[in-house]
Amino acid sequence: MLVGKKHRWLLTLILICVFTVNAEVTWSALEITGTGAENRFGKVKAPPRALQWKVLHTPHFEIYFYQGMEELVMRCRDILENEAYERIFPDYEHFFLTRPYQKIRVILFTSRKEYQNSRANGLPLSTSSEGVANILTNRIVAIRQPTLQDLRCVLTHEVTHLITLGRSSVLTSSMGHVPGWMAEGLAEFYEPEDTRFFMREVALRDAVLRGELHTLERLEQVGGNLDYAESWSLLDYTERHHGREKIPELLDEHLKRGTRDSTYQRVLGIGKQEFWESWKADLTERYVEGKDNPSIKEEYTPLVEGYGQQQDPKIDQYGRVYFLSTHQSKFFDLYLWEEGQCRRLTEQTVTAYDISPDGQEVMFISDSDGERQLFRLNIATGKVRPFPLELANPIDLAWSPRGDRLAVVVNIRGDTDLYLTDLNGQVIRRVAGGATDETAPA
Repeated sequence: MLVGKKHRWLLTLILICVFTVNAEVTWSALEITGTGAENRFGKVKAPPRALQWKVLHTPHFEIYFYQGMEELVMRCRDILENEAYERIFPDYEHFFLTRPYQKIRVILFTSRKEYQNSRANGLPLSTSSEGVANILTNRIVAIRQPTLQDLRCVLTHEVTHLITLGRSSVLTSSMGHVPGWMAEGLAEFYEPEDTRFFMREVALRDAVLRGELHTLERLEQVGGNLDYAESWSLLDYTERHHGREKIPELLDEHLKRGTRDSTYQRVLGIGKQEFWESWKADLTERYVEGKDNPSIKEEYTPLVEGYGQQQDPKIDQYGRVYFLSTHQSKFFDLYLWEEGQCRRLTEQTVTAYDISPDGQEVMFISDSDGERQLFRLNIATGKVRPFPLELANPIDLAWSPRGDRLAVVVNIRGDTDLYLTDLNGQVIRRVAGGATDETAPA
């Protein structure tokens, strides 16, 4: 159909208006109202509740939250202002001389279920990230973490992305390109030391001893845990050998000129390949101890072979071995090993579990439905039923020696607290409830 020039302008104006209205509806559904957008796809496993959004204004952030999160939002405020912002911004303050700092919007959710119900994106619950930074909108979406330590890690990680990459040159430069190792390495670098993934240096050492460190070209795209470990290590090496002030300079050169050899020459005085070779040699020297020791597989054979990644083994009174494994999914299921035979006990993600003293039942925590919940499993029949815990968001548990009580770790206000409950899920008393994480019940 042919349209005159005058009518084409009118049609364009109408389309712009429609797009703007639709964009506003999408944003408000996520950030500030309970619009009913949860029902858009009809794929959620439980009816959503209306979220009554509020906003907390701080000097450098706008924090959106809803009912039941009042204590959590105050904890997030302190982390964002007193820890994340203070750790990161002073190194990049000069980035904002021509484009003033704009408050970062942080949108909090209590669980993956609430997050997906509100976004109505129709994706499986397992695909939701625990935190995500959107550079285009200067916005962070974060989900309440298992522990205060995890919360500090996620918030600092995502704030780093927006402060280091969220300035106008990221969007407008036609030459600049920040490699994946630097983008994620910066976020890992600024995380508080006690919050970083504890297996990071183990992965690094293994890669060094196997001679399998990735090249800088390979680290253009960061994927698995080893990539994150190497990305952090590259920034750590830069600070130790060239000075902390070189890190923002190196980022600035990447933004202006990309990943060229001259980028490294200008800032570090060495080329890209020499930078990588020096880092590799430094790691090799740091992890050389034990290099010639025999592999554990040369001296021992696995108890259970061919069952993927395995962790958290426990033994009951009959000598049966329980463990978590990724054998049949990318998440951890609970398995039972008995007399050389393995049996899968659950088909849902298990994050923690304990065996009853009589060896007849297992109590476990799963977040496969988007919220952490307790379940009770009969080992003989395989029957699983929900456990009606009075407290929300369980993280860990332990069965009492007489089998009549549970010690349960829960996270309601941002850090974990320890409670005693009966086998009906009713609280007997709170055992520990300080301002930091109480964990590892026994």
